[in-house]
Amino acid sequence: MSNLVTVAAKIAPGETELREIALPEIPEDAALLKVEVAGV
Repeated sequence: MSNLVTVAAKIAPGETELREIALPEIPEDAALLKVEVAGV
């Protein structure tokens, strides 16, 4: 799996930009949810 992920970051009111960030470590007792589509 890649160590970088693309996210939509809200940087200001009315402003969203795509950024690549490092995938954080996921603890053993946690889950990772991938959102395919959001109606925001």
